[in-house]
Amino acid sequence: MTACGGGARMTAAAAAEKMAAPWVLACSLLLLCLAAFQGAEGAIGVNYGMIANNLPAPEQVISMYKAKNINYVRLFHPDTSVLNALRGSGIGVVLGTLNEDLPRLASDPSFAASWVATNVQPFAGAVQFRYINAGNEVIPGDTAAQVLPAMQNLESALRSAGVTGVPVTTAVATSVLGTSNPPSQGAFSEAAAPVMAPIVSYLSSRGAPLLVNVYPYFAYSGSGGQVVLGYALLSADAGGAASSVTDGGVVYTNMFDAIVDATHAAVEKAGVQGLELVVSETGWPSGGGGDGATVENAAAYNNNVVRHVGGGTPRLPGKDVETYLFAMFNENGKAEGVEQHFGLFQPDMSEVYHVDFTAGSSEASGVALVCPGLQCMSVHRVTPHPMDLFSTSLSSLLITVVIYSSTPSVCHASLLDHFDLCSAAFFCVLHGAASFFYNDSTTASVRLDASPH
Repeated sequence: MTACGGGARMTAAAAAEKMAAPWVLACSLLLLCLAAFQGAEGAIGVNYGMIANNLPAPEQVISMYKAKNINYVRLFHPDTSVLNALRGSGIGVVLGTLNEDLPRLASDPSFAASWVATNVQPFAGAVQFRYINAGNEVIPGDTAAQVLPAMQNLESALRSAGVTGVPVTTAVATSVLGTSNPPSQGAFSEAAAPVMAPIVSYLSSRGAPLLVNVYPYFAYSGSGGQVVLGYALLSADAGGAASSVTDGGVVYTNMFDAIVDATHAAVEKAGVQGLELVVSETGWPSGGGGDGATVENAAAYNNNVVRHVGGGTPRLPGKDVETYLFAMFNENGKAEGVEQHFGLFQPDMSEVYHVDFTAGSSEASGVALVCPGLQCMSVHRVTPHPMDLFSTSLSSLLITVVIYSSTPSVCHASLLDHFDLCSAAFFCVLHGAASFFYNDSTTASVRLDASPH
């Protein structure tokens, strides 16, 4: 497909006239969509932990999220001051329950109703709740059997309160896996399987994801040197490529992908196909005395994750992995050692190291629009920079979105990957001054006169 060229380009006025009917149809559909900028790098958020006595006020923290282009936050438990600070922010929120509340949430529907009435209902609409997660890393364990009934009671409470579109799920550690290597052989452990099988079946029936906490750092630091640092850091130049794992013809160059895909395999072995996984925690300590716990390694890992997750995993190439870095701040109330050093920022709001939350969108920029009723659409990503091209079909109309940065005269048509967005997503551009030009009888394009970032 020719993205641009002098011979194909018409004036904006002529293009608009020629494209009027189909373009109005497309735009009308787009105007019905709720837009959330996430770029082709996928949704990236940061966990907001609060086990400290010296953190900034919630209003300051939420302002930091917005200033740093962090569009999603995970809260481990409800906090009224934080939820109030999130009102009108546009930040997507994953809200957790306290683990100690699971027994009552599971056994007492009225307690679940009270929990929703206190922590969700007063903020619904003003706060963009993304998921509610019942419990964090309790499977396997003494309260594991209470997770599913707690989820069910919370879902019923949300429905009774008139809160719709907020899936209820849970967050698990990779300790739920009994087998993880090679990734295709991933399976839940004997202790976790009896609990996980009905949970993933329930999530699948509701179209809800499973939240998974993925920490290559702990696998690396506990391996006694058997795990190569570059493989854990997603750094090919630090030995990641050289230590790659081949699994049935699929090559894994980093542990992050291997863990995620092992979890996918475990879910499938439990009888569920196509369940979405969200990486609810991942990170690397910048200090604390642990093996590999340095500022340089932490910066490398988290920046690599931000750049990487939009490309999917070898098992699901091109499928974004929604991911939440851990954590926003170093927390002095946590156990001494590396646990106090996972923060991207110090409590005084200064950076421990820099993470570029726009890095992934330099590969492919755009706005994902969730459009009810649209069908699965193909998206093509081309590189190299400065232009990225997305195309998707809408009935008979093929719309091409061309994103220019500093040199709009350069066109690239090197197709590096192709993937499907089957969650009713439509890619458009809402940034910068745009003009339309026409390529052929079925293709319209949008030209941005400046980079959207």
